[in-house]
Amino acid sequence: MDQKNAKSAEENKAILMRFFSELRKGNTSAIDEVCSPNFAFHSPNFPNWPRGLEGARAIATLGPSLFSDSQSTIDDVFAGEDKVVVRWSINGKYIGDPKPGFPNPGERFAMGAVAIYRFVGGKIVDDWGIRLPARRRTIRGAELNVDGQVELLLRNGSRAIRAWTW
Repeated sequence: MDQKNAKSAEENKAILMRFFSELRKGNTSAIDEVCSPNFAFHSPNFPNWPRGLEGARAIATLGPSLFSDSQSTIDDVFAGEDKVVVRWSINGKYIGDPKPGFPNPGERFAMGAVAIYRFVGGKIVDDWGIRLPARRRTIRGAELNVDGQVELLLRNGSRAIRAWTW
């Protein structure tokens, strides 16, 4: 990591919270300011996500194409070294296409989400995220359940999470 441009964990947390605030206002130009040209979204729900600013724009604008009448609440934010972890709750109506791990189209839902953001020089380089329906659900195709995906996320993200007291 370039120490000259490195930000503290609290600075990265503040950058991320301002970024979320700008996106909620519809300010998509914040993507170019906060996301790295090397941005990568890592999610078992979206295995072939585009990289770079194109991928960052796509993830930032994904919600309205999948959910209507939705509300999201940030439940927890933890920061350590170059990572910020966010846990949130989302509810609304799913309007996207049938997809493993998601509610049926037209169904109301309550969903939890956990994302780990890695920063370099004040910009988001990696987003490890998983969005999970709150109720237990078998994922079509992969034949995994939500609990299995949570285990995968925690196993992959355990190094980043160990530093925080829950």
